[in-house]
Amino acid sequence: MNDKISQRNKIVENNLRLVTSRVIALNNGIYNDDLYQVGCIGLIKAADRFNKSLGFKFTTYAVAYIDGDIKRYKSREWEVRKNETIFDETDEKTELPHFYDDIITEIYINNIKKHLPEKDKNIFELRENGLTTTQIGQKVGISQTQVSRALIKIKKKYKNYDEIGG
Repeated sequence: MNDKISQRNKIVENNLRLVTSRVIALNNGIYNDDLYQVGCIGLIKAADRFNKSLGFKFTTYAVAYIDGDIKRYKSREWEVRKNETIFDETDEKTELPHFYDDIITEIYINNIKKHLPEKDKNIFELRENGLTTTQIGQKVGISQTQVSRALIKIKKKYKNYDEIGG
């Protein structure tokens, strides 16, 4: 079972650029973080349900899920603004399983790690494991100030880092 999940996560990670391109295409050429997250959920759904034996390429199959989720989200967002009401989160049709949040966060963190220099990656992982900046500095052999600066640099580059516990 773990092998299936890691395979699914790899498919998702390898197709994140597809989500970005669909967000831009469906949002008048403008990137939007909320739409990206919704698109990632569509990508995860597609990865979960994809069947090679049907003869489709994964990207062709995934675009339908990504576009569908983004269009549904945009339509609901517009309705909320138009009616000035709060979206009913108890509606079963719109409620997503909570594990999708964990998967997106895990994929996002892995994507950050992939693009960091080795030293920053080590600092990031130690911080992720709950070490203080002083403890990280002692382990890595740099000052606490240098650790803080490295983490600030990562936060600026990946603005959602705060949301995932940075």
